[in-house]
This record gives sequence, structure tokens and C-alpha cells, in this order.
Amino acid sequence: MTSHMSTVGGRMPRLGRMVLRVERQVMSWPPPVGLARVLGALGLAAAGARLLTWPLVGASPLASPDGALLAANALGAVGLLVAPRGTLTRVRSHLALVAAITLQTGYAATTGALASPYLAGYVALVLAAALFTSRRMTLLTLALTVLGLLAVALVDRSPSGSDITTLVTVATVCVLVGFTTSLLASRQRHELWRAGQRLQRSRRQSSLRRIEALIDPLTGLGNRRAFDADLAAALVERRQADRLLLAMVDVDDLKAVNDTLGHPAGDRALQAIADALRARVRAEDRVYRLGGDEFAVLSTSGDPEALATRLGDDLAAAVPGAGQIRASIGTARAQPGDAPLTITARADGALYASKRRRTR
Repeated sequence: MTSHMSTVGGRMPRLGRMVLRVERQVMSWPPPVGLARVLGALGLAAAGARLLTWPLVGASPLASPDGALLAANALGAVGLLVAPRGTLTRVRSHLALVAAITLQTGYAATTGALASPYLAGYVALVLAAALFTSRRMTLLTLALTVLGLLAVALVDRSPSGSDITTLVTVATVCVLVGFTTSLLASRQRHELWRAGQRLQRSRRQSSLRRIEALIDPLTGLGNRRAFDADLAAALVERRQADRLLLAMVDVDDLKAVNDTLGHPAGDRALQAIADALRARVRAEDRVYRLGGDEFAVLSTSGDPEALATRLGDDLAAAVPGAGQIRASIGTARAQPGDAPLTITARADGALYASKRRRTR
């Protein structure tokens, strides 16, 4: 007994989770798509019920005009279920709802009028409208439903007291279901919208944090992390690797600026140097501050010596009032099979050779 109960208890939560997943999936659809799909499902269910219950109703579902209504219902339902989402606009889904109410009225009129067992179909249509349309459209659906019930009542030439009670009951249930479901669906859509807004804000903030993690805050250039990632990607990309140039730039006299003019002046000098380096490369080339007074440039065209000359030419003029600022520059061209450490080591070697020549 205990084992059986635990099995049943295990199945129920799984069933509940499945129902919740289906509910979230349905409610996450755009309203026109959700309305059309639910109307299609209801239409197929109605057609299947009509085929299964016709012996009880006493009229063949293939007889005219009942057969025509059944065929229109089935074809329309299949069309709504298989139609591409892009074609299910709000106007088309609303027209499908009006057509479903019309077919429902025809069903009821041909299967017993007020005594028809299919009057409950109005409740399902009102429920679908309340879930996926605005309150105004829900009110219009209720109005069309009441008109449909009145049309069914007119078909019934001799309604009994129980028939009138059925009519009033169905109309009342439709109104209650419509208003209640519309209110709950509106709140749920609002919660889904708020959740979507929170998710978008979280993604934007995460994206900003990722970008900020790759930017040097003082100069606005890419930092060491961005340099490592871009260099590795460029070496993997064959079209860039064959033309890739790496220049390592070291500002030689920045310590003197910090010692004589102060660190704020040194920061302004670094910003001016960053702007000068950025102005001396092409738009597709990338400049990085690796830390302290070290910079790097990735370029995909030109001659290494010409690049070094262009970057270091009269760098002191870019930093007015800071004295004789000079830079040592080492360049290296990527070779087949280079790893990031390999080409960086060659550029660093050229940089140190430049420093030694400058200090002689």
C-alpha cells in the first residue's frame, strides 16, 4: 500500500510540473498566436466530440447542413494549428474567433437548439478570448456569445422552462468565466512582461559588465584581457594571421613626469598618448593599454618599420608641457603556426633592442 501511494504521489508532482510547463509555454505565445492555436485545438475537439456523440444526439454528422458545419470546423481548426506564426495577426485571430462563435451557434441550432449538449462550447470560446485578447475584445466576445444564444433560442420554437434555465445558466457562466479569466490573464501577462523587462535589464547589465571588463578605465582603450583575446582570435583567423602586425609600445620618460609634475599629470599624459596612438592607426586597427606605461597595437596591413615610425614619430608633441616624452617600440609580423606568446615574445625582443639602442 505504501509503495503504491508513493508511486501515485510521485506521478502527481510530475503531472503538475508538466501542466505548469504547458501553461507557461501557452501564455508566453504572442496573443494572436495563442488565440489561433487554442481555437484550432477547440475546433478539433468539437469535431471529434460531434463524431463520437452523434448517435446520442440523434442526427448524423454527415447530414446537411450539419456535415458542412463539421467540415468547416475541422478544416478551419487544422488551418489555425498549422498556419505559420507570422501569418497569425491580431485581425485574423479575431476573425477566427468570430467564425468559431458562428460555427458554435450553427452546431447548437442543428443539434437540439436550447437542448443541445454543445452549448458548453460557448464557455470554451469565451475562455480562449479572455486568455489571449484585450478586455474590450473579451466584452465583444461576450456580446457575440449572448447574440448566439438568443439566435439558438429563436430556433427553438417551443422552449421549456428548463431550456430557459439552461440559456440563462450558460450566459451567466460565460460572463463570469470571461471577466474572471480576463482579469487573471491580464495580471499574468503583466507579470510576464515585468519578468521580460527584468531579464532584458539583467542582460544589458551583464553585457555592460563584460564590456567594462575589457576596457582600460583611464584611457578608454582595450586592456590586457581584451588584447589577449583579440590576439588569440586574430591568430586563429587565417585571413588575419597572414597579415597580422603586433607593435609593443613602452613610454620611456613617464616616471619623470610623475616625479616632477605629479600623478594627475602622468594620467593626463597617458590619456594624450592613448589618443595619439589611436589617431595614428587605421580605424580597423586596435590599440590597447596593457598596464602602466605599456601599450600594444594590432594591425593587419603595412610594413613593421613603417608602423613603428608612424607610432613613435614626435610623440612628445602629443603631450604638451610634459617634457621630452619618448617611446620605445618593437614590432613583429605573425608567422605560420605562431601562438600568442610566440609573437609577443618577438615583439618584446624588438622593444628591448629599441630601448638598448636609445640608451647608448
